[in-house]
Amino acid sequence: KGLLTDVASIIATGEVAAVIAPPATREEWPKLLFSLLDVGRSFIVFDNLGCVLQSDALEAVLTKPLFQSRVLGFSKERIVPNRATWSVTGNNVAMSRDMVRRCYRVRIDPRCSQPYLRKNFRRANLVEYCKAERASLLAALLVLIRAWYNAGQPAFGGTPLGTYSAWREMVGGVLKNARLDDFLGNQRKLYAEMDLESEEWETFFLQIEKRLESQEFSTNDLLGMIHGGGLTLPREIGKIYGQTITHAESKPNPYFAVQLGHILRAHRGTRYGESEVYLDRSAEDGHKKISLYRIMHGSGK
Repeated sequence: KGLLTDVASIIATGEVAAVIAPPATREEWPKLLFSLLDVGRSFIVFDNLGCVLQSDALEAVLTKPLFQSRVLGFSKERIVPNRATWSVTGNNVAMSRDMVRRCYRVRIDPRCSQPYLRKNFRRANLVEYCKAERASLLAALLVLIRAWYNAGQPAFGGTPLGTYSAWREMVGGVLKNARLDDFLGNQRKLYAEMDLESEEWETFFLQIEKRLESQEFSTNDLLGMIHGGGLTLPREIGKIYGQTITHAESKPNPYFAVQLGHILRAHRGTRYGESEVYLDRSAEDGHKKISLYRIMHGSGK
């Protein structure tokens, strides 16, 4: 996977990709992204991701041409252009729900347990080959693009990819015109395998539905079920409850009820998983002045 990013970087920039470790905390992401863009990095690789890829700052960067952040050491903001290609390498990378729709996957299956011991490659040193033949490789790419242009720029029309419609149509159109029809063909599988957040919330809501048999419930009702154990919690709830994904016998923080209410409101109406399960605010108890929820199903189409 590192070799693959090196090859792409060499063809695009003439040099191997400089790699960097993903930040450990949410607060570090904006600072790192700003510094990388500020020095003009055009090919950025986060290497060997060992956790879930989740970052509000990275999600914003991946969809916007400009990025604004505070300059380190100064009390002022600055805007930098974002023209970089972003890549993440890792083994079976998992990511947040919002991150999945901003990514596409290149999956490598060497079909052996020790791929680094393989021999008899067509190119003994692929990096040096790409450096030496960069001009001819770029020329070949330009020929494919020119052929697509001369053919009238036929539309790709394949798998959608969020807000990247222009990029998808151009790259997909060039490849389809070259009879490479499977561009983004694994995208739906990516959504199914990597969107762990959807899987967690689907499981959580289905457990509540099974216990309450579709009855209305309040935040306090849900608190009782969580404290009683037996519920598999989404990471977002488990983190503030002082536990991992599954229930542990530990006291929640004193503000857990308030935080839980905020989380429920944030996820209300969002469909999860194949069951299209979601949380709906059904009514308000006028006597107790509390919101009531119900577990629902359906895409709303």
